[in-house]
Amino acid sequence: MRCRYTKASASLLLLLVLLLICADDLGPGSGIPSTGNSGMRNEYRLTVGSSAQSLGRIFTWRNYFRRSPAIEQQSDSPLVIRNPRFYSHWSWGYVIGPTLNYDVVNVSQKPVHSFFDSQDSGEPQGPGGTLSQPELALKPGDSMSHGTSVSGKSRVRLTFEFVQFADGTTWYSNTGQKFVHPDGVRAGARDAAEHLIKVLESSGPEAVLKSLPRIHADVNDRMSTISAWGFGHYCGVTNAAVKVQHANQEGGLRTIESALRRILDDPSESNR
Repeated sequence: MRCRYTKASASLLLLLVLLLICADDLGPGSGIPSTGNSGMRNEYRLTVGSSAQSLGRIFTWRNYFRRSPAIEQQSDSPLVIRNPRFYSHWSWGYVIGPTLNYDVVNVSQKPVHSFFDSQDSGEPQGPGGTLSQPELALKPGDSMSHGTSVSGKSRVRLTFEFVQFADGTTWYSNTGQKFVHPDGVRAGARDAAEHLIKVLESSGPEAVLKSLPRIHADVNDRMSTISAWGFGHYCGVTNAAVKVQHANQEGGLRTIESALRRILDDPSESNR
């Protein structure tokens, strides 16, 4: 009995020592700390999980033992990933997966409206991804804290797949789109443009601007579009809204119709 008690005590002591050594933000809290900046307006993930608020007290610490992610960075990418770091989480009675945090830096010459990053750890369920839109456009040279949940023990591959600039132009990774397909972006932009032209013809350009906050409710992603294009159609609907906003900022209400007509008349317009 004494031997088993001693081994259990030693194991508990070793666990506490490891937590203290690895601790980066160790302490009780009501949920997992935010992995994005406080200005993150919209963030959509290809993962499903319960709310951290229901888990009670959660302890979080920096995991130095996990292998650093493999960052697949294209030379022409407008965004770069820096300072990747893993965190582990523990709550009594619950299993909480690790998270990967990193800094996103805009190294381009234009403000970034939104972006999609994908992660792949070789797990059977396949890769995942995160579509993110900062509350304010990420200006050239600026950075933001970002993060995602990860699964499995294999090394994570992390890359940017799609970037949309504040003027409506876009960038795609040349390694193949797993989640944001260019055809889907073009289709979504056309569907949104057709809808907004109907609003324009019936109610005028002011009504077009007022309808933009609900554009995704008016121009829905169908299951068929999600199966074929992933988040491409959704990003295309956003692309049309961004181009309308940019046209109005640059030339006023009179330029909205021409911006919408260009999306319909030129199949490659959403790539510019």
